Amino acid sequence: SYRTGNGKYFVFRDGSSAISAYKVTATNPPTIVPAWSVSQTGQGSPWVTTTDGTNNAIVWVVGSGNGDQRLHGYNGDTGAVVYAGGGTNELMANTRKWNIGIVARGRIYFAASNKVYAFSVPAQTPTPTPIPTPTATPPGSLVAAYNFNEGSGTTVNDASGHGITGNILGATWITGGRFGKALSFNGSSSYVDLGNPALLQITGSMTWSAWVKAAANPADDGQIVAKSNELSGWQLKTSPDTGPHTFGVAVSGGSTAFAQRYSTTVRSLNTWYHAAGVYNAAARTLDIYVNGVRDNGVLTGTIPASQINSAVNVNIGRRSGGYYFNGIIDEVRIYNRALSQAEIQADMNTPVGSPPPTPTPTPIPTATPTATPTPTATATPTATPTPSPPGNTFLTNLYAYYKLDEASGSSATDASGHGRTLSNWGPTIGTAAGIINTSRDFTGTGGTTLIRNQNTTDFFCGANPFSFSFWVKFDAYPNFNDIGLFNRYEPLGQREYIVFLNASTHKITFNIDAADGLHSAGVAWGTVASLGTWYHVAGGWDGTNIKLSVNAGTFVTAPFSTPMRNGGDNFKLGYEAQSLDGKMDEFGFWISRSLTQTEIGQLYNNGAGLPFSSFR
Repeated sequence: SYRTGNGKYFVFRDGSSAISAYKVTATNPPTIVPAWSVSQTGQGSPWVTTTDGTNNAIVWVVGSGNGDQRLHGYNGDTGAVVYAGGGTNELMANTRKWNIGIVARGRIYFAASNKVYAFSVPAQTPTPTPIPTPTATPPGSLVAAYNFNEGSGTTVNDASGHGITGNILGATWITGGRFGKALSFNGSSSYVDLGNPALLQITGSMTWSAWVKAAANPADDGQIVAKSNELSGWQLKTSPDTGPHTFGVAVSGGSTAFAQRYSTTVRSLNTWYHAAGVYNAAARTLDIYVNGVRDNGVLTGTIPASQINSAVNVNIGRRSGGYYFNGIIDEVRIYNRALSQAEIQADMNTPVGSPPPTPTPTPIPTATPTATPTPTATATPTATPTPSPPGNTFLTNLYAYYKLDEASGSSATDASGHGRTLSNWGPTIGTAAGIINTSRDFTGTGGTTLIRNQNTTDFFCGANPFSFSFWVKFDAYPNFNDIGLFNRYEPLGQREYIVFLNASTHKITFNIDAADGLHSAGVAWGTVASLGTWYHVAGGWDGTNIKLSVNAGTFVTAPFSTPMRNGGDNFKLGYEAQSLDGKMDEFGFWISRSLTQTEIGQLYNNGAGLPFSSFR
């Protein structure tokens, strides 16, 4: 357990591959709420906490024998990775799941395999006996960079100093780049081939960035820089996968197992954008930055702990098999580590080949392994500053939250901690790739496939405002009746509220019935839902109007000012009249809270809405 300026926490080893922290609230009486969780194969027990130079608590962990057996540090408030392990000679053989350590005299100590490892940490007073500590280089750096300032010829030079020369195939030189000259790509046959050098065969963290100006919308992805085919690899691109063309970044942890993050920014034509993708393997995060700002939108697939090296060449302007970019590309950089936002902004404002300005974030002090009287190894790892996420205001009046990450056939666990479990009712509900991690896969068979609450008093709102938010993907349209997405809406004459896909119009619709049995209201989204596309659906009742929004669009509203009927029905996901044939993910429900248009936009733009690390 430990205390920070934000409160009291306790943290423990949660299974074989996670560390989870919980916060004790300052309320009377106090309650325990999820704070953060981190995943890594072979994670050991947390065994000591320290503070850095700004009094942030750091939780230190050593990976156990079936993991990496290295030191890891996590921010005590957020779980952000402070140090990801990997210093020279840092491997500690024969570590165990249940590790014990101490902190003394400005150092933390750990024993394994008849050795004692000492790690120097920042302290307010100097250590009486200084121990020499060699300084290691940062864990990874720029491996390839191209400013395209040659202006002529059939090759581009690597400004990183690693000599990874690119061969130009069909792209043409122009003088109007973002900084100096650039290359123009025709969208059908032109690209730059960097080959498949060892330095670019990376399986860990990476950052990719470039300045781009699109001239036309391709039918599918427009690859900026990629080492990928249809089965595996990494990509920085533009994409219409979420509807309009946005920026995207993708990595794969297995064959066809892509995790893809899309921006919320819609890419306009003939406009310069700086796009950057960041994959942090240790933290298992995948972020997209547009013009120096993190711009995370929809996430599909599961972010892997390492990525597959696809056995294809690195290309600028396309990937293996096509998907050509149409427009201008300039200032391409490839790193073998995860950059911070400050570093991305420095690159954005600095031409390739020029010394970057010094970033100004508050640095995060790091551990320095040093020798002790028993045989040991030394190294000085350097952590990348990690911005802390904003506070999770969406927890206020949260009634229930379902990540829907469970195995096939399992009940849906209420991640809010309120215990409102939903049972798999009828045929087995499977699992599939989701917006965050996995989703539940409804087959639409059997007529009664659903997840429901056994308590008929739960999810009744009465005269209280309420709100909802979830993601849904339709695999098939209704074949005989409306598809209920969630509701308390039967039997006939006792209906309360329902969100469904209309069997006739194929539009997402929200209906509500009044307690007097006379009044009701309904709204429908104006666009027909497409098959195979994820939609974010949100809305509710504010006491005066019911409202519905899809993909953060402006609310469609209808007046409704009387309390709702209490029909005494079960709350259900995935069924009413006809079962859902499709996927559902990240369902949240609030009572006595009406989410605003701005908050709906925040939900949509953050993928799940809630800072889901609170529940992970």
